Amino acid sequence: MNGLALRGPDWVAVRVHRGTLWTAAVLLVLSVALLVAVPLWAADLAEKYAGSSCPIRLSNGSCTDNTWFIASSDWAYRELMAKAGVALLLLPVAFALFVAGPLIARELESGTYRMSWTQSVSPARWLTTRTVLPALALGAGTAALIGMYRWARWAGPGVRGNWYADSTFPATGPVGVAYVLLAVALAALAALLVRRTLPAMGIAGAATSIVIWVMPHLRGHLWPTTYAAGNSPRSWPAGPNTWVQEQGLVDSSGKRLPYDLCLKGMTDENACWTKNHISGPYAVFHRASDYWPLQLVETGIVLALTALAAAAAFRLLRRTAA
Repeated sequence: MNGLALRGPDWVAVRVHRGTLWTAAVLLVLSVALLVAVPLWAADLAEKYAGSSCPIRLSNGSCTDNTWFIASSDWAYRELMAKAGVALLLLPVAFALFVAGPLIARELESGTYRMSWTQSVSPARWLTTRTVLPALALGAGTAALIGMYRWARWAGPGVRGNWYADSTFPATGPVGVAYVLLAVALAALAALLVRRTLPAMGIAGAATSIVIWVMPHLRGHLWPTTYAAGNSPRSWPAGPNTWVQEQGLVDSSGKRLPYDLCLKGMTDENACWTKNHISGPYAVFHRASDYWPLQLVETGIVLALTALAAAAAFRLLRRTAA
């Protein structure tokens, strides 16, 4: 959507912030280009290196350059994925700062909103222009980045990280877009509450950051976990690619014991196991198949918070304009 296709307050809002929009578009294109180029480059070098006669860990002679290149590409890929995940996690905070400050609170603080309200533009339409359009644009851009990030995780040379990591989980599913929508709603509410640019930015950024910080602590409880117990000291019941929530030892009656029970002042671990009738270790965990249920439940919670914040913002606007 561009300024030529818009009318009235929509066109004015796009024109006023066209510099920011162009900057965001350029950054989006550059980000997508990096997420495409670096994984393909790293995967291509890894494939060529695997087909060569060069050793993996030790290199000499003609293999030295090849080893350096493969190590450099692997490092670049790891760094890109780590920083891209963190960037996608922090994007909603940046969006909240922009919407709360330059987009809404600045007009309220300077009084320029009165010009719009006296030109046949209702307060509700004015706020809708400054929330719905950014939400659509920012949400679409974030969805594109999430799609490319997911692709890059699988296109690279096998370094994917844990699906449940705090910087990976929001960057690989719809909850990342939901956080962007929440940021816009919180930004609008903050701007209408304080009607000053810098305080609104501070409140919106802090509120968005708090939600992003709190949700990972609740995430593990949003879907039922799996319990499994091993039948020998060296058996691990959780399996690979699982998100462990709790672990320890279990005795013959099914009672759960601390995992370090036999490490406290005991010189003979086997004697400790026998004395306490321990049958094996246990784990409470999320399987990899729980990824989508966790994503959808968290997305629903964040969207519900978004709806509440948006409703509060429009209600506050009606009281202000009355």
